[in-house]
Amino acid sequence: MLDYSKSYIEVQFPVSKLSKESYKERKAGSDQTLTCLGKWWGRKPLVLVRATIFGCLLPISDDPKKDREIFQELMGMNLHQLRNRKNKTVPSKLGIEFDDLSYDEKLTYCLRQEQAGDKLIDWDKVNAHLETTASSTSELVAQLSQKRFGRLVSVGDAFSGGGSIPFEAASTGFYKCV
Repeated sequence: MLDYSKSYIEVQFPVSKLSKESYKERKAGSDQTLTCLGKWWGRKPLVLVRATIFGCLLPISDDPKKDREIFQELMGMNLHQLRNRKNKTVPSKLGIEFDDLSYDEKLTYCLRQEQAGDKLIDWDKVNAHLETTASSTSELVAQLSQKRFGRLVSVGDAFSGGGSIPFEAASTGFYKCV
């Protein structure tokens, strides 16, 4: 049973994995998505903004493990998606398979989450758990907004920094950013 009185971010949040994904994005230097808009030292990593948006919208259920699995599915952080994000081969001299690497080590062989997009999401699994019918992140955002707030919510960027919050909000499906 889904509980919309609390959100996923209030109950659990995979800080360690998000920290590693954010670090990978920050190390990308000039290859970061928003550097073309100008250099801003306080710019938030897109993966962290996306995680915050989903964390605020996702309801909790009586199965925290499944909630975490769905969150990681939406964020491209599960093993299946990491395999699909892989863009380099693990050197055979290491004598270890990709699946046996730690999360940090796997990321060294993977595209950043923002580069992979949401094409790898198993929408049947997400919809079954969230009781939605989405086939894209924008549809999911609209449906979860409606279920939780009765309307499509707005995302605000109170600090008006480097543009990562409105950029990621728009790419996730929010059409109104304040």
